[in-house]
Amino acid sequence: MKIENLKLTIVLLLLFGFTHAQKNDILDKLCHKVKFLNSKSLVLEKNSHLVLDSICNIIKKDSLNYIVESHSATLQNAIERTKKRAELLRKELIKRGIKKSRLNSIGHGANKRKFICTTRVCNMQNERIEIKRID
Repeated sequence: MKIENLKLTIVLLLLFGFTHAQKNDILDKLCHKVKFLNSKSLVLEKNSHLVLDSICNIIKKDSLNYIVESHSATLQNAIERTKKRAELLRKELIKRGIKKSRLNSIGHGANKRKFICTTRVCNMQNERIEIKRID
């Protein structure tokens, strides 16, 4: 989904309300757009800040708790890097007005792979951010 279409969808859902399924779907799509400068970086790409603004607007619409999860495609220094990334994103959401008590963070490294594959391109899909509701 293009970022413009995603923004329109978010605006409409903010105006008319979300179902939990819609919120989860939009959060997943937004999280796929959160990018760091490179696979080893702890610096967000410029557009990721706009995406975090949208994520924050969605999370503010309820009083639920969330967990920010970071995953890596590689094993090298993965746990420490993903912990730092998840915490960095948590702090970014707090800066945008989400209460600290509503957010947790965890870095999984390469332990929770979504795709088991041998090509580098396929494996890079395991490098991801997820923000999930804690029930």
